[in-house]
Amino acid sequence: MLRTPLVLTLFASLSVPVLANENGWSLGIGVGAGQRTYRDQNTKVMPVPLVRYQGERFFVEGTALGMKLYETPQWGADLIAQVDFQSFDPDDAEQASFRALNERKPSALAGLRFNYNLSRQDSLGLSLLSDTGSQRRALIPTVSWKHGFAASGPQTQFFSSMELRYNPAKYNRYYYGISAEESARSGLSAYSPGSTPQLEVGLGINHRFDSGWSMTAIAGVKSISSKLKDSPMVERTEALGGVLGLSYRFD
Repeated sequence: MLRTPLVLTLFASLSVPVLANENGWSLGIGVGAGQRTYRDQNTKVMPVPLVRYQGERFFVEGTALGMKLYETPQWGADLIAQVDFQSFDPDDAEQASFRALNERKPSALAGLRFNYNLSRQDSLGLSLLSDTGSQRRALIPTVSWKHGFAASGPQTQFFSSMELRYNPAKYNRYYYGISAEESARSGLSAYSPGSTPQLEVGLGINHRFDSGWSMTAIAGVKSISSKLKDSPMVERTEALGGVLGLSYRFD
């Protein structure tokens, strides 16, 4: 099964400063490539849907759906639900030991997000989302900073994003831990991690050809805690990803 978590979240997390003030639909398609932090999981290339909607009350940001609870030019509070694409599919593994592990499935996160606009270019965010998975119910707090600025005229905009997230022990045990049962079945050492931080940083550019068509290029890196390197499942603590796409905005 084809899954690349960083690629699928880049568009939603990075393009907010560019398009947040424009109501209406923007639809497109892109191609993405991304590394995995997991061992025995190769870099994937895949199509990426570029979907965005901004309405008076509701919005869509990539794989996130939301409802605005409170909004002023400076402050905002949203009710939001989004997909966490972190996953491990043993069918993708080449080594028998990793094929013997249980599948780690994506999950749905739901909760509140608060935004504070420092200026027209910069914003700070705080989200308090609950992982709804039955095996890992836990609160995942995230703080973020987003920056966007025009260059070479209003048709071209650069944007950047930084997110610092705190993954609780239940979350890490599900995605990076190896139970005693899995250890006996696979021959890998049992492992039970605690809570750790996770950092995602990205840069992008959006260029408008006219009032409808635009092209977006995004690159990012995801960094998990070095403590998780003790997991037999983890090969690297940093993973690179990128998206190149074309989209059309409907007035």
